[in-house]
Amino acid sequence: MSPESSARERAQRVPSPLATRWSAKVDPACVHPEHPRPQLVRPEWRTLNGIYEFAMRPAGESRPTRFDERIVVPFPVEASLSGIGRAVTEHDRLWYRRVFSVPRAPEGQRWWLRFGAVDWRAEVFLDGRPLGVHEGGFDPFGFDVGVLGGDHELVVGAWDPTDAGPQPRGKQARHPSRLLRHIYYTPASGIWQTVWLELVPTTHLAALRSTPIGDTLEIVARLAGARGDEHLVVRALALGREVGRTDAGSPGRPFRLGLDGARRWSPEDPFLHELEIEVRRGSETIDRVTSYFGLRDVGIRRDRAGRLRFFLDGEPRFLHGLLDQGYWPDGIYTAPCDEALAFDLEQTKRLGFDLVRKHVKVEPARWYWHCDRLGLLVFQDMPSGDRSTFGVPIGGIGPFDAARWLGARGIRRSPRSAAIFERELEAMIANLASHPSIVAWVPFNEGWGQFDAARIAGRVKALDPTRIVDAASGWVDPGVGDVRDVHVYYPGPRMPSRPDPERAEVLGEWGGLGLIVPGHTWPKRSFAYRILPDAASLESATARQLDALETLARRGLAAAVWTQTTDVEGEVNGLFTYDRERTKLDAEGLARRNLALRKAAAAAMRASDAESEAPDAD
Repeated sequence: MSPESSARERAQRVPSPLATRWSAKVDPACVHPEHPRPQLVRPEWRTLNGIYEFAMRPAGESRPTRFDERIVVPFPVEASLSGIGRAVTEHDRLWYRRVFSVPRAPEGQRWWLRFGAVDWRAEVFLDGRPLGVHEGGFDPFGFDVGVLGGDHELVVGAWDPTDAGPQPRGKQARHPSRLLRHIYYTPASGIWQTVWLELVPTTHLAALRSTPIGDTLEIVARLAGARGDEHLVVRALALGREVGRTDAGSPGRPFRLGLDGARRWSPEDPFLHELEIEVRRGSETIDRVTSYFGLRDVGIRRDRAGRLRFFLDGEPRFLHGLLDQGYWPDGIYTAPCDEALAFDLEQTKRLGFDLVRKHVKVEPARWYWHCDRLGLLVFQDMPSGDRSTFGVPIGGIGPFDAARWLGARGIRRSPRSAAIFERELEAMIANLASHPSIVAWVPFNEGWGQFDAARIAGRVKALDPTRIVDAASGWVDPGVGDVRDVHVYYPGPRMPSRPDPERAEVLGEWGGLGLIVPGHTWPKRSFAYRILPDAASLESATARQLDALETLARRGLAAAVWTQTTDVEGEVNGLFTYDRERTKLDAEGLARRNLALRKAAAAAMRASDAESEAPDAD
């Protein structure tokens, strides 16, 4: 039996406690073949996803001479779809090897080897030569590998300490079932996003950031291998019709592209313009890429009654969304395929929500492209790391407010831990800033690793002044940022009894109603903030919660995030089961209810007089 057919059998036979409908469709030799970077596309590229030789060795050992196993990239080692499905500790190092063939680059061009993400520390070798080391489990990186041609050996060594280290990791935990209430999950170690080759000119566009400002688009384009005599030609198109052009863009400096007759982007009309960029010397085009953008403005302003609201293109809007963990029973951090990646978002939209809070995880670029094209607003969390505030009384609001114990200081991080966090935070913002769907950055969640929150919030605002900053979602409120974000699960949604007159009020987590669906549940002890006995009880409890939320929205609540999109491992408070096979609520009824909620909030925002009554938090 060939290694490829052996790997195919192995990938299918590794047991999984639960699988999605897409699991059986995964071809180990052709995994995630779509272009991994929709906002910066060149025609010549090749995926290196697929079957690799694999070895797990003690962390202190150098590169192994034998690779006895096979793994399917880009699934994490712990995932059943990887063909390995084993736990990894901080004492292990993961080794990947594959031989690939590629034609020699034409004169004036070079191949770049790119990685979507490797958790957490990656050492990369080509033909035995070290290319470099990258630290950071959520950001893309790459290396110039020259003209190549013929066969080449790629070796990657990866080390991931998970919660034994201070680095950002989100909800990954080595022993999730031992931790508080099963709200932590299986780790995702090693390569977990696409590996690919891209053919680029020696002088090429290395990074692009586009920011809508009014009826213009601000562009910052960074070149690699520049001589200093280059300029940019940029065209913006709407369905093939040119709506903006400049022939005098300056690399490395912000410049504005005027737009004439461009369409605005919104959840109701998520129109994306095409963007064509050429790098030129004189009249010679030396690089050409395609991108896209959405034209919209977001901010916090006062409605006619003086209440702080979210505004999208000058109109107040109540945001109602889902907490999205981004976990899969068969792929852990990596969706089985692009269709699966889009599924959760399409269903979120179908249920009448307009917001997703991406919870302490950064997704592949295609996830944000799906949000952009579908018209879903995104609150983007920074993945948490280091230590938590566990061990002190905690709670989003009320008498067990952790802020009373920790103040705005949070934990004390080591200089190394703080530097890692801030480096990865800046990388997240730089990599995602051009997506119109993202409307808010959330650097901290519930005090997990929270430190210097006021300074960090200021840094985020300086890096991106065009978006909302939710400095800390839940628990430890530092008193800064554009919103005050509380988490309330018992007994239902509430607003703080002492609202902040200078910040919009956000219910960053609420709901948490659970239902166990036999045959579609992870085989561990189930958890939810409240587990209902049957579907009818869940429908009734949800209706009561939504009635209370409507009252809050009328009164001035700016946004709410329901927990959560899907069940995840031991958590059963999803609107969908973990395998995505069952919807727990009547989908059409929930969509109608969300529409009514939005209309009621819109009517209140247009009003200029009396407030509605609503229960206050203790």
